[in-house]
Amino acid sequence: MGEPVLEVNSVSKRYGSVQALADVSLSIKAGQVVCLVGPNGAGKTTLVESILGLREPDSGEIRLFGHTVQSHLPIHLVRRLGIMLEDAGCLPSMPVEMCIRIMAEMYEVSLSKDAVVHLLDMVGLPARVAQSPFKHLSLGQKRRVELAVALVTDPEFLILDDPFLGLDPAGRIEILNTLRSLHQGRTLFYTTHYLDIVTRFADQVLVLMQGRIRERGTPAELIQRYGGRWRLLVSTSFPPPGFEPDKRRGFFVKEVDSLNELTATLQTLTDRVSLMEVYVEPPTLQDVFQRLMEEEEAHETRMVSA
Repeated sequence: MGEPVLEVNSVSKRYGSVQALADVSLSIKAGQVVCLVGPNGAGKTTLVESILGLREPDSGEIRLFGHTVQSHLPIHLVRRLGIMLEDAGCLPSMPVEMCIRIMAEMYEVSLSKDAVVHLLDMVGLPARVAQSPFKHLSLGQKRRVELAVALVTDPEFLILDDPFLGLDPAGRIEILNTLRSLHQGRTLFYTTHYLDIVTRFADQVLVLMQGRIRERGTPAELIQRYGGRWRLLVSTSFPPPGFEPDKRRGFFVKEVDSLNELTATLQTLTDRVSLMEVYVEPPTLQDVFQRLMEEEEAHETRMVSA
């Protein structure tokens, strides 16, 4: 990986009695894909807005490409960034081509019709979409237009605020594949609530809770660190000892602490009963997130009762 494109050093921000960010530090190197996750109200939006110079922190420092971020980013920095925000600044009745051109002018970039069509092609949209009013697009198409707007300066660093928001599973996979194709030579920093996406597409995960970076690491590192349990799902004519029914999926389920324990359980089971189907579900980032949430809630309870 290259030099840091983003450095956040001991940044804090308070709104009245609410500590939105508390001593947040992070570094993103050129070429990395970094995802910020956290519950609603954790401070994700405040952090992203602070990075973009839209909100001034109370203390600490933010540096983009080695330059300290002030209240407004200079145009030479803005043009190195691709920022994806909801609605992309498009008026509902505005044709997509006009929207993209107007947003490009804000970056002091002039786009030809062919250049607009090329941007749409980059995000998987046909040329005919250029003449469609923004309000007539599907949610997935709107997300792609928002992404096209983020690409008008051919940026080095993409900052994407929940690019998967509101999409169905098929739509999320389509956007994921588009982001993978755009990653070549670019740095990506995005937020999302969809942890299955994070597992597939992140070099580093930052878990923000109550304004603090609660944990960080690769998806595999976080799963190993915080475990979660392995799940063994079997289909058989009667419930095996120690298994619970999962009526929704039609299986009997047992959770174990390790792959070794799962293997031993399965071996014992196959020696005793006839299994019609067997599935294994490894621990996931959802398990990690759930455990961290439980730890945070337990900590809050102790603080209140102290």
